[in-house]
Amino acid sequence: MKGVNATFYRGQFTAILGANGSGKTILCLLLAKALRPTQGGIRTAPATRVGYVFQEPTLQMLATSVAEEIAFAPRQLGWSPKAVAAAVERELARFRLPPDENPVNLPPAQARLLEIAAILAMDAQVVILDEPTNGLDEIEIQSLMHDLTELQQQGLTLILITHDVEIACTYAQRLLVMAAGQIQLDGVPHQVMAEAQILQEAKVKPPAIAQLCSRLWPDQLPAVTVEELLNRLQPPEEA
Repeated sequence: MKGVNATFYRGQFTAILGANGSGKTILCLLLAKALRPTQGGIRTAPATRVGYVFQEPTLQMLATSVAEEIAFAPRQLGWSPKAVAAAVERELARFRLPPDENPVNLPPAQARLLEIAAILAMDAQVVILDEPTNGLDEIEIQSLMHDLTELQQQGLTLILITHDVEIACTYAQRLLVMAAGQIQLDGVPHQVMAEAQILQEAKVKPPAIAQLCSRLWPDQLPAVTVEELLNRLQPPEEA
């Protein structure tokens, strides 16, 4: 990391983009305090708990049943049996998970949801997800992103590491683009996707919609989703 300085706000959905080796995961491991910076520091608001969902969910599974996996973190925090049971019941219902199934036997989409549930069970206010859509089909991706958007609307702070620029532009309120251990761009999707030269240098390809808009309307910020493009193409209403 080189001179990185960023603030993440409560309830915000941020996506971090960049090529392999750009520093995305290192930055997020620092945010989660899984790594210690050699210089500078990480400051969090009081009583803020940060959870991290790794790129391969099976590598962080610790129990032999879904219910026990969800209960693991609250138990380590010393919660009462009643509080642990309430957290498990809440997360099982939220993500429609089978309580008695062995986590390693779950399909990829449910395995991802289980580890998110295990993080939420300990009342994390910030959840970092490393490439959560890997191995999922289109329907599973849409379902996962719907669940994450609902959580963010309820006040959860989400930080998403991804190579999928379309997902980042569709769901995130804020984009960070990293290269060589530095933050090259930081802003709302429309502003970030307008910086074609910096994106090219960072090896981040804007969505096809943004590229089309930049050609059609070079003096305007590009639309980044199909819906935004269709709205832009609507004829003006008559007075």
